[in-house]
Amino acid sequence: MTRNVIITVTGTHETDGIKQEPVVTTANGRHFVQNGKHYLLYDEMTDGADGVVKNVVKFNEQMLEVTKKGALESKMTFEKGKMNITHYKTPAGILELGMTAKQIVMTQSRARVEIRVDYELHAGGRKVQDSTVIISAVQQPIV
Repeated sequence: MTRNVIITVTGTHETDGIKQEPVVTTANGRHFVQNGKHYLLYDEMTDGADGVVKNVVKFNEQMLEVTKKGALESKMTFEKGKMNITHYKTPAGILELGMTAKQIVMTQSRARVEIRVDYELHAGGRKVQDSTVIISAVQQPIV
């Protein structure tokens, strides 16, 4: 069953011990479960890139995969203790980034599902920051 949901993505980052302001994106989207994995589908407009970015978020208790297509493109995979590399395509060029998940926690109830990933972000062959992403989907009220 597909549900209409409100999706919130919150990213927090810490570089050299200095916490940066959280980045929060909220969008209407769809949620469904297939083959034991949750899927979230939503579109977003992004600063600095013309056009829409289509997002597909796939996750379970062991992994998170975020695929972006459109004005920005990437496929970021997070698995606990494993370094995954992505090529993040932006209007300014392509960035090679590595992500190593330190912790993955998924919670769910009848009207909400959430995944939290604490991870290290690597660029240029070195760790550049500690980050956390929290993605939640809350069922939209039926009117």
